[in-house]
Amino acid sequence: MNGSPVAGREVGPPCTLLESISALVDEHDAVAVAHEAAINSALNIGVSVTADARVVVHHSQLSTDKPVFDSAEVTAQTARKLGANSARLAKGIPLKPIG
Repeated sequence: MNGSPVAGREVGPPCTLLESISALVDEHDAVAVAHEAAINSALNIGVSVTADARVVVHHSQLSTDKPVFDSAEVTAQTARKLGANSARLAKGIPLKPIG
């Protein structure tokens, strides 16, 4: 649950990569995996990424079938925007459009 230590300080958000679960993520359960990650997150934010570049961002207080973002075939630019909006969500500030 830790970022990478650099020069005595932590860089990046705390995270856990669940490879055994991520191998099971497909287009049908990516939303459920993101919601489960959000429930288990100290920040209440969960993200799932599928092999076909689908990214789902979820918040623990939302209904399981209602993610904050569900984007298919994500590019590097879109991934950056999703990451920035995930941080905004954690801070409780308004989200910016993805597209």
